[in-house]
Amino acid sequence: MDQLRAVVEWRTALMAVLMLLDAAALVAVTTLPASAAPAFGARRGELLVLAAVWAALGLAFAARRDARPREATAAVVLAIALVGVCGTLVPDVHWRWLSVSTLPLVAAVATVHHRGWKLVGLVTGASATAVGLLAQLDLATPYLLLVAAVVLVLTATPAVVVSALAGALERARATSEAAARTDPLTGLLNRHGAAQAIPPLVRSTARPGCALAVLLLDVDHFKAVNDTWGHSTGDRVLQAVAGCVRDGLRSHDLVARWGGEELLVVTAVDDDSDLVVVGERLRAAVARLRVEGLPPVTVSIGTDRCWVPAGGIGPGARASDEELRELVSALVDQADGALYEAKAAGRDRVVHAALDERPSPSTEESTEEYTEESPAAGVSAPV
Repeated sequence: MDQLRAVVEWRTALMAVLMLLDAAALVAVTTLPASAAPAFGARRGELLVLAAVWAALGLAFAARRDARPREATAAVVLAIALVGVCGTLVPDVHWRWLSVSTLPLVAAVATVHHRGWKLVGLVTGASATAVGLLAQLDLATPYLLLVAAVVLVLTATPAVVVSALAGALERARATSEAAARTDPLTGLLNRHGAAQAIPPLVRSTARPGCALAVLLLDVDHFKAVNDTWGHSTGDRVLQAVAGCVRDGLRSHDLVARWGGEELLVVTAVDDDSDLVVVGERLRAAVARLRVEGLPPVTVSIGTDRCWVPAGGIGPGARASDEELRELVSALVDQADGALYEAKAAGRDRVVHAALDERPSPSTEESTEEYTEESPAAGVSAPV
């Protein structure tokens, strides 16, 4: 199936086949004896020209293999016009009825490539053409109105049904994709969702001169919480910590459940003092968190960062998605080592895998807003 899809796209193939069938039908009617079908014989030249147009369209779509939306729109508009011309050209009742019955099929084909107002316009065009052909028949007014109503329903029904089904499928696909990206317990991104979100985040936030930073947070003594309070309480603790961390960051910062009781934050900071402030803010916010019925908890945090060069991130500032993921993965590995140091040093602290040797003068003032005893800089910021 994949090999077939690589050769030709099914919607394009469908349109090519229908166009070639129309060309074959027109050629067939021109071969009828003039005595048996004088109306066709009188218009044989014009019908052959129309057949050539259909054949050219069909062959063009067959060669195209995967038509673009604009090409599909132009083809449907031209098909409606050709059917209308064919029906008008030959003054034969049966031929006009056949042309009228062909237009709902054209509208149905339009639903394959189009949605929304563009589809409404194409269906309206097909319906108006069908009504115009019906008006050329010698029908009593009541019967003409009845037939016109039936044709309008037949023309519009495929569009309505297919659009409804397509909308339902699109919503189901979006729901499924969101579920695949989201951790059901915390509502944060999971690892898969984070992997998808990292490249656009890095491109949009990592400005030259700033630093791309990751923070890896781990809830301290979480196993003891589960053993003492039960797993349902442990789940609620994770939910509370996740909400606290999410509230402490900007809306465009990435927060994900990295595994178990670990959370990952990917953000951009102006300098190392900014990274210290962010880490201390999150640590202090969780330490202050109090939820009725839940035990108080703390988090240990490991961080790492890399400076964004003047030319941007990646060769020629055009790093691929995979290269950006590998960059963040390397930072996570370093932050994981810093997190291990934070755990070994007594927990409830922030350890930075990399900071400038000489901290910014504002670091101490900035961190004092969140904790009175935390040091201003250095590789470790215990509390």
